[in-house]
Amino acid sequence: MKVKELIEKLKLEDENAEVILNADEEGNYYSPLEGTLGFGRGYYIPENTWSGQFLNQEYIDDENELEGEIYETNKDIAQKCIVLFPTN
Repeated sequence: MKVKELIEKLKLEDENAEVILNADEEGNYYSPLEGTLGFGRGYYIPENTWSGQFLNQEYIDDENELEGEIYETNKDIAQKCIVLFPTN
């Protein structure tokens, strides 16, 4: 889902409602949204149709970190993304 698609879906909701994230696919655990915290910007490298690897933009630019090498190897499939973090 793209950010613009999420925004359109959220526009249909009560703007004062709390945002809660589901922590597991069975629906057993939930946690309030903490936010992106500035850490959640970077690239997503899909490994299959349901999961993959997140590369933080901050570390991609740091030559001392492995993320830059991983990004260069996978930049043809890398998807710019943000990550939303639960409180817990």
